[in-house]
Amino acid sequence: VGLLGADNARERIDGMKAALAGSNVELIDVRGDDIDMTRAKRNVEDALAANPDIDCMVGFYCYNPPRIYEVLKESGKLGEITVVAFDEDPITLGGVKEGTIACTVVQQPYEWGYQGMKLMAAYLEGDKSMIPENALVIVPTAIIDASNVDAFEAELMLEDPDSNPFLPLFYDDPERHALATQIFFLFQRVDQVRALRQIDLFRRP
Repeated sequence: VGLLGADNARERIDGMKAALAGSNVELIDVRGDDIDMTRAKRNVEDALAANPDIDCMVGFYCYNPPRIYEVLKESGKLGEITVVAFDEDPITLGGVKEGTIACTVVQQPYEWGYQGMKLMAAYLEGDKSMIPENALVIVPTAIIDASNVDAFEAELMLEDPDSNPFLPLFYDDPERHALATQIFFLFQRVDQVRALRQIDLFRRP
């Protein structure tokens, strides 16, 4: 995982621990990389060396599953260890398609931005009825596996996180910068949709 102290990392880890409680699956180790790609890959190598009989590896940030994939491929263990992923990196989706990654949990960033703007507009008009008592609006995730990866990939419009200037700020202070980060991604998605409509316009007879 990237930042062990970040809310999104902590909640994912806690959720996994809760799901594993009472099962015969043992969580051996959790390693943070501080969003350092070299360290992320080294974490996989070190975990594999320390636990050669490990059965499963989970990558919580979008770049973690590709690093797991790379190390397992280099070590000749790709396909022998179950990999569970998060997000829709092309390497991750390729692993799902070939069966070397069991599944990936994907989010709906467009819906995050849309619901956020919708709530904000209503709030500014004085309507607070859409805000839950716990102030949390849950946007459902989806599980992508071999049965639906082709359909998912056909409709996929990937974000460009490198162009979002708020993303590093979000990792440092999620509560303060979450809205700006998602609004940027929302307008990025609007531009993608607009470009697709323009292409469709030129394709019409």
